[in-house]
Amino acid sequence: MNRSVAAGPRDAITRFLAVDFHRLFVADVSLDFRGFYADGDVVVVAETMTATPAGGNPYRNDCCFVFELRDGPIHRVREYMDTAAGHRMLSGGTTGAPAQAVTGGRSG
Repeated sequence: MNRSVAAGPRDAITRFLAVDFHRLFVADVSLDFRGFYADGDVVVVAETMTATPAGGNPYRNDCCFVFELRDGPIHRVREYMDTAAGHRMLSGGTTGAPAQAVTGGRSG
């Protein structure tokens, strides 16, 4: 079996974190943790990541991670971010304004 290609979701994540992340984000990677929230076996982490991608344009995106624990260890992780803005920044666009949170607020 060719192990250079991810065989499943876990392998794809491992490859991204171990290999592709460092090729994509080449400098100035910074995480600003905005909050940690826990309720029972669920932990939520809010953070902002900034970096310089290989293309040289700035990258800034807010992320939310939801960790589900089972008997201590992490059982499941879900990640939420503005994927459209991330794609735009990695494709040469600017950071622009993040998507408006669903709070009933208005812009302009």
